[in-house]
Amino acid sequence: MVPVLSITAMAVAVAYVMLAFHGAGDAPMRWVTLAVVVAPYLLVLVLYWRRSLSHAYALATGSAAAALVALGPFAALSLLFFGFTLGNRDQQVGIGLLAAFVLLQVPLAVAAIRGYRGLSTERRDRRAWLAGLLLPAVYVGVAWIGLKSVADLEQAARRSAEANYRQAGKDVAYVHRCLAQYASETGHFPETLAEVGPGGTGCLDAHLAGGQASGYRLRYLPGLPAGASPAPRIYNLCSEALSFSWTGFFPHAADERGLATRYAWDVDRGSPSCAQVWAEALDRRVRYCLVAYATLHPARGYPTSLLEIGESGAGCLRPYRPEDSQRVEGAAAESGGGGWVGYRAGAPGADGRIVSFELTSRARIDGDDL
Repeated sequence: MVPVLSITAMAVAVAYVMLAFHGAGDAPMRWVTLAVVVAPYLLVLVLYWRRSLSHAYALATGSAAAALVALGPFAALSLLFFGFTLGNRDQQVGIGLLAAFVLLQVPLAVAAIRGYRGLSTERRDRRAWLAGLLLPAVYVGVAWIGLKSVADLEQAARRSAEANYRQAGKDVAYVHRCLAQYASETGHFPETLAEVGPGGTGCLDAHLAGGQASGYRLRYLPGLPAGASPAPRIYNLCSEALSFSWTGFFPHAADERGLATRYAWDVDRGSPSCAQVWAEALDRRVRYCLVAYATLHPARGYPTSLLEIGESGAGCLRPYRPEDSQRVEGAAAESGGGGWVGYRAGAPGADGRIVSFELTSRARIDGDDL
């Protein structure tokens, strides 16, 4: 029975590891639940390999009983509603793993009890049962309190993240107005946000001028000066959460033409990129990636081809959603939603830099070449 106990304890631990990392919960909570639930079974293995067999059998029995009492009803209820999960493979796998974790407690307890009975009289330690049965009960209570505390902290962090998300939207709108005011007075946009901060026009406070907001990072990407213009005539603005779902949620974006409109996004996918915030507005996504490319490659300027910002290049110009279709060629991009954008880079200057471009945007027409 000793090999059965050892193998079953490992199977229980593995089942819960799979369950913990299958769920869509946040990573910190996964690690906490993983440590709390798997620890007793790993301790059973340690006691066994140290040949403290009475304690190993007693703890295995107590842990199995605690798991059956604590999670058995929940697993049974989940199985009753299994039929309502048809078509949702993630929920089905989760319920299956939970049921496996609970059902494996039965052979674990049986193997432990039979193993204890198989010990010689002098090797049996009845005191081990007191610790083996009481310890899991105390452990479950302490673990419940600990997990509830972590869950409360998680909820508090979520509320703070939601508040930061709403404030970030207001911050982007306010910065957008300050930039518009600056452009109306000077005829161009600033090189940095510092020019509209306390040391400049004073429209922004020091935090926003420095690219900082509550739980968010503010990125200002001015276009390259072109032609007779001594300063940028276009820009992109984007605020991104420092830690997704902990300090904030989705990004907010703006350019000189306005704010990004509300967009639909599945939170389980993580955060969209600043380019994806523009959703179905393919021309705005392309333009964001062009300006971002020039910011990263000031010596080159804008790219000669859209391929340089596509998924095979810098990776900025990705579909709005992973399931959406999108084609990117050198001089044009097409989205599955029917958008079509043509691109023509300006002529390189004497220093080889490309400081201008032209975009042509319209609805996709059958027969258009990419």
